[in-house]
Amino acid sequence: MTPKGRLEPKEIGKISPEVFKKILNVCPGTIVEGLPKEEVATKTKHNLVWGYYLSLCYSWSTDKKIRFESSTGGLLNGLSIYLLESKKVK
Repeated sequence: MTPKGRLEPKEIGKISPEVFKKILNVCPGTIVEGLPKEEVATKTKHNLVWGYYLSLCYSWSTDKKIRFESSTGGLLNGLSIYLLESKKVK
């Protein structure tokens, strides 16, 4: 955790410019953008990790096999299976 309360990688050894360029090309966290501050609703809360949000809630798959064999409680797996089986997506 950084002094600003953020989870950031810490350099433990020198990185060559070539390796650093590769990191910048593949790391999704090098450029993180959201709405401009003036467009954020006044009711919005802010968290250094999650950014701006209106509400957060817990969710998980109701299928116990999916829930306990998947990461994050199987939410994305459960939704994906539902969308495929209901033919809402191909």
